[in-house]
Amino acid sequence: MQKYDYEILNYWNDNDDLYVDYVVTNKETDEQAHACTLLNTDMIEDYISKSNIDDELISIISKSDGNEFNLPKTSELHKITYDIFKELCDSDNNMLWVEEYDDFERLNLNDNTYKLLYEDINKYHLNDYFEQTGKTLTVYGGLQCCFNDDLARGDNYER
Repeated sequence: MQKYDYEILNYWNDNDDLYVDYVVTNKETDEQAHACTLLNTDMIEDYISKSNIDDELISIISKSDGNEFNLPKTSELHKITYDIFKELCDSDNNMLWVEEYDDFERLNLNDNTYKLLYEDINKYHLNDYFEQTGKTLTVYGGLQCCFNDDLARGDNYER
C-alpha cells in the first residue's frame, strides 16, 4: 500500500514546460501538502491521451515519495513574498512584472517590505526566480514550485 495519495488539481503548458498543480496526502497522518512541479514536456509520452494524462502525471510526481512535505511552507514567508507568490500563481503568464506605481501600491512594495522580500529570497535561495532591472521586478514562474502552499486559499485550491 502506498503511503501517499496524489490528486492532480490542474496542469498547463508553458513552451516546453508542463506545470502540474497537485495535492499529496499522507494516508497515515491525513496531512496534506499543496505543491506544484515543473516537468519538461519530453517527460510526457506523446501517445498519452487526454483521458489518462492524470494517471501518467501521478505516476511521474509520485516518484517524489512525499518530498513535498519537506518544502518550505508558504505560512513561513513574509506577507510580501506570499502576496507575490499568490499573484504569480494566479497569473496566466507564469511570470509576473512589478513595474508600475499601481503594482507597487497593490502589493505594498516599499523599502521596508522589499527588505522582507530580500530576506526570504536569501533564506529560501530564490535568486533564480527574481530579477531587478531598474524599477522593474520580474518574478519567474518556477517560484510556484518552491513551496508547500499551506495557507488557505478559499474553497478552490487550484492555481
